[in-house]
This record gives sequence, C-alpha cells and structure tokens, in this order.
Amino acid sequence: MSSYSASTATRRGSVVPPLVGIERPLVQPLPEECDVLISGTGLVESMLASALAWQGSRVIHIDPNPSYGDAYSIFNIEDLKSWVQHVNTSRDSIYSSAMLYIPQPLESRRYFIDLTPKILFAKSDVLPILIKSRVNRYLEFKPLSSFHTFENDSFDRVPGTREDIFTDQSLSLMTKRNLMRFMKFVLNYDDSQTDAREKNTPIWLPYANKPVVSFIRDKFKLEHQQITELVFSIGLATSPDISTINALARMKRYLVSLGVFGPFPSLYSTYGSAGELVQAFSRSAAVAGATYKLNTSVVSYKESTKNDDNTSEALVTLSDGSKIKVKEHTILSPNSLMKLAVSLDPSVSLDDQSLEINKRDVKPTIPTTTSGIGNSLLQHQQQQIPKFPSTPTSKSTTSTSSSSSAGRSELTRIVAIVAKDCKEWFSENEQAAIVVFPPKTLPSENRFAVQAIVMGSGTGQCPRGQAIWYLSSTDPITSRARVDLEEALKKLESSILRESTKDFEFSDIAEGDVSVRPDGIPVLSSIKLGQSLQNFVPKERLQYLLKLCYSQRLTTPPNEYVAAVEKAWGTPMDLTKPSNRIGSNKNLTGQNEEQEDSGENSKVTVAPCPLAEISYDGVVDQTLQIYEKIVGSDDDFFDLDFEDDDELPPQTHQDRGVTGGSDASGSTAGALVGSTITATSTGPGIPSGSASSAATIAAVAAAANSSAIVDDDDDDDVDMDDDDGHVPDFGDDMEL
Repeated sequence: MSSYSASTATRRGSVVPPLVGIERPLVQPLPEECDVLISGTGLVESMLASALAWQGSRVIHIDPNPSYGDAYSIFNIEDLKSWVQHVNTSRDSIYSSAMLYIPQPLESRRYFIDLTPKILFAKSDVLPILIKSRVNRYLEFKPLSSFHTFENDSFDRVPGTREDIFTDQSLSLMTKRNLMRFMKFVLNYDDSQTDAREKNTPIWLPYANKPVVSFIRDKFKLEHQQITELVFSIGLATSPDISTINALARMKRYLVSLGVFGPFPSLYSTYGSAGELVQAFSRSAAVAGATYKLNTSVVSYKESTKNDDNTSEALVTLSDGSKIKVKEHTILSPNSLMKLAVSLDPSVSLDDQSLEINKRDVKPTIPTTTSGIGNSLLQHQQQQIPKFPSTPTSKSTTSTSSSSSAGRSELTRIVAIVAKDCKEWFSENEQAAIVVFPPKTLPSENRFAVQAIVMGSGTGQCPRGQAIWYLSSTDPITSRARVDLEEALKKLESSILRESTKDFEFSDIAEGDVSVRPDGIPVLSSIKLGQSLQNFVPKERLQYLLKLCYSQRLTTPPNEYVAAVEKAWGTPMDLTKPSNRIGSNKNLTGQNEEQEDSGENSKVTVAPCPLAEISYDGVVDQTLQIYEKIVGSDDDFFDLDFEDDDELPPQTHQDRGVTGGSDASGSTAGALVGSTITATSTGPGIPSGSASSAATIAAVAAAANSSAIVDDDDDDDVDMDDDDGHVPDFGDDMEL
C-alpha cells in the first residue's frame, strides 16, 4: 500500500503527478500532522479535499475501500459482484437489498457500472469549478440532447427549442403559442421576486407553494401532455406535488443551458459520471499537496485540551498504525462513519425501518440451474443471489411499510445491460438519452416519476452493440419502487424492440386503410399504423446481459451509528444537512437561503449522502457547507489563478478496454479519463508515490503519448472553454 504527497511540487499545479503503472515511486509513510483529515473519497469529499489543498491546507485523504469513489464508485463486473456480496452480508453501508443477475460470463474489464449516474447541465454550478480548477482536463465530456417522456404507451421526444415546437405537428397553433409564452416566462420569472408587495406582483407568487400543475393550467392554458413534459422531463421533477416555485427553478435550469455549447442542454463524462469526477478532483488535490492512501480507515479519535492559542487538536489513529495530529477538522463520509460504528460496536444495527424493509424485500434463494439466473455468479463466488420481486406488494404489506418508512428517504435503482445499441433513442452523433415515466403512466400506477438514463457504447461504459439502462425511483416504500422500476423496464424493452424492428407485418388491412400519394407510393393510415404498433409482438426477445437492483439511503446515517461513534470518541458529530438547491445561489424553492448553523462546535463532520437528483446540482452547496465550517468563509473556494496557463497540457483519454484489476496500491478498474496512461496502466491514475522532477514527468508523458489511444471522432466532443453565455431566445411572439 503506498501513499503520495505532492508537497515537493510547486503550488498551483506546475507538476503533473507521477503516472501509475509507468513510474513506481518508493513507498513513504503518511505525514504525522495535517490540518484536515478526510475519510471516504466520495464526490463531496474529493471536491472538498481539492478546494482545501489549493487553499493551502495540509490534507490527508484516506478511504477504507481498495478503490476511489465511495458512494460514487464505478465498478467492473468482478468488483460489482464483490460489492453486492458485501452489501448483503454487512451493516456498514448506506446501500441495502442488492440483487444481481448475470446469465452468462462477461468480460469484466469492458464494463463500467456507475453506482450514482449523473448528467451535467451546461449552466450547472459544477462546471465553472471544473474549469477553474483544471479538473476538466482529466475528463472528456459529450453532449446529451435527447429527453423522452413516456405517456399513452409511447415515447415522445421533448420539444426543447423554438424549432422543435414549430415543427411539432401534434401541437395546435394555440398550444404552440401558449407553450412559447410559458418558456419565455420561465427564463425571466425570478427577475421580479422582490416586487411581491408592489402592484406588479409576479403571477406565480400566489401559486408559489401550490402544485405547479394548477399554475401552468390556469395561467398559460397548457394541456396535460405539455405540462407533464415540462415538469417531469424538462424539470426532471419526481413528485407530482412539486411546488410552483420549485418546478420553475428546475425548468429554467434546462432552458438556460440550451445553446451554451451547442443545441443541447446537458453533458455527460465518458467511462462513468461522478466516479470520474472523484478521480479527477483527487488528482487535482494531489497536485496541490494532498496525501492519499486507500485501504485505510480511522480507528480512534482523541481530542486534546486547548492549546496556548486557544485551539485544540486531535490525535487520530488509522488502521495501518499511523497516528496523525489533526489540527483543524476530521471529515467522515456516511459509509466511513457506518464502517467505523460497526468496528467500535459490533452490536450496532440499522434502524427498525431498514430491518423491516430488508426482511420484507430480500429473500435470498439459490437460483435453479434451469432458470440460468445467477449461474455464473454461483460458479464464481458460490454465493446466494436474491431474486427480484415480480408481483406488487399486498395492500396490508404496503400499509405497514408505509408507516414504517415515514420520514425515511431512500432511492431505489435498477441497472440493466442489454444486447441492443439503443441508437433509436439517441440524437445524431450522440450516445445517451433521458427517458422519464411521469406519475400514473405505468401499469403499477407509480406515485413518483421513474427516471432512466440510457448510455450507449459510445459512452465507454459497455462494448459496442450494447447499452446500459440506469432506472431510479424515489418512492420511499422500497417494494413499491421496485415494482414501478420493473414495469418501466418492460416498457423500455417493448419500445426498443418495436423501434429497432425493420420489417413490420400488418394484418387485416382494408382498402380504406391505404391511400396513394401523388408520386404513387401507398401510405397506411395513421390510425391503422398506431393500432398495429400498439399490438406489435416482437419476433425476438431482448437479451439481458446483467441486471442489478439496490436501494440507497438519502438521509444521514442511522442514529444508532452516530451515537456509537459519539460515545466511543466522546465528541459530538456535526451532520451536514442535505442540500436542496438548484444552482449556487437558489434552493429548490427559488428563494435565497442562508444555511443554518448546526450550533455545534464539533471538529468532526459527517458528509451528506448522495442526492437523488440525477444532475450534479446540489453537490457544490453540500461541499460549501463543510468548506465554510473549516475555513470560516467560502470567499476563496477554488479561487485559483494559475501563473502559466500551459502548465498542465491537455490530456488524451486511454483505452479502457485494456485497463482493470488491482495494483499494489489497491487501485481498481476505472482509470482516470484524460490520463496519458495506456495499456500499461493498472489503476485509476491517482498518485501513489513521491513527485519526480518536471523533466522526468514530461519525458514519461511524452512516451505515454506516443502510444496513447485517442478518440478519432471529435464530432460530438465538447470544448469546455468555449462558454459564450448564450441564452435561448424564444422571441416575443410566434409568427403563425
């Protein structure tokens, strides 16, 4: 196990860290003293480590796991199997009830399964930080413009631009006018928020805390289908009860993001989403002087008395025997806290709600050989794989679980790898899409929207001819959420089979069903065509290569775990509140809000759990809460001024098909995007040894570049430095 410190490098990033797999520096022990100790390499923790390191703090960043990512990890197939087994046999994770289906062996290193998939809006507050910190140089982004809504047993692409609305033949002229008027209103709705007591009271103010559906229907006369697309596909809301001001902020996020880099509102990073940002921020922190070590956890914490300068410090013991003097603060990720609690008190258990949910939903069974479910897993790990629930829960069970889960926030996911490229859902030169199932659109009468991110092979997450579907539901009742996800999965399956079929066979065609165009080509009537598509029976079955289901806690770790650590350490924990903001200045209510002080002077803070939001919104706010507590203000948060803009040369991404496995430092598959490391790399490219001279690193990088595999197709790549601040113009009036 090795550690790395870039303290010998010039501050402000004049030296690129050593390249793992090409250069193997000598192992050196961790420093004996630091300002901030962070356990867990989640996105918030990694962004925080980078910000603090560039601000000048001495940071030690550890992780109990053998790889980077924590709750934002990206797994290959073998790592995923180990993770599922760990989740189901331990009590030290925010994840629960994991189930895995693999009918046949897969080449592990060719897949990258994202535990927390996310997309990046072009006007997200994360984007300026990526650019200012130069973290974007370790990443590759591609556009995502396809947003689809499922309704009336069909998938409709959302008309997000003026041109889309004009050319949509399904909309009446009046609906087009009202829709354009509403979109223009959304772009400027918050300009007059301070005029609430004047005569020009904003029209949304009386509806601010009422459901947005009534506001749009009353004030803009839009129909149900357009309201659904606006709220759940453009706004990406999950609840039908979302307030007007909350929904307006979400819809504006989409509209202002259009045209910033091109005719698309959002982007995604290749080879995985948040996990890639974790590795990029970790590399940035190492350049700034942070020290990293994996497979290392916090064992004990003892705070000393006040020093002469009226400050205190803590002595922290790590699992490798190191004793670190922490001058300022200790940060624990939720998973790190739960692992620590179990190690301190093996009798600690999850709250009653979690136990009931696990007992009800997870019934481990050994799959039969005739079904083929999990056979490859049984041969590989000899473990029992739970079956997926196939029928809705009874009313009595639902009632019980509803009461038990009151106040509990949980996200349920299904991840499926299918043997279809799903190109029918993607825009030209794109490899990703969003599909939303609004409330009450599935046979299960889903109470919350089901959101799906579809990733094709061009994202780097799976081989050619395949796709990964990430489905999620925020229904707090896990059993009900899984039924909704299974129904959504069936709709996706039937849709892609129908849309990818080249030759349809029509029966019962009457003479009146066919008309002849002036050029002599016969045309089937739209009514008959629609009936045929609804009654379509595919000749083939969709092949599922992998299917994964799990639940994720969204709230703070259970009280029993927090209490166990507080008792053992003799110090209170500061629990970071979940963020509810869209953008950097406004919360989901669209109003300015100052974060409340927890009132604790604790030097130990527990970072928040990942948000249910499928975009990165809220992550910066979560990080700022902790940063401000440590530093005192957020004025210098990533306030960087690099002297030489060419210090860190642009990077090229490596061939992920040949990376994977674990190296001596515990690194696993999912190497850093943008690294010049090629097939010789065995890990994520996070530093694992002392810094070398700039000349040596330049020579190594040049050698690596000579054999690096570079993307030859740049048609859909995005230039992250070309933000012209464009805002879509929906005009004053439509020309009808």
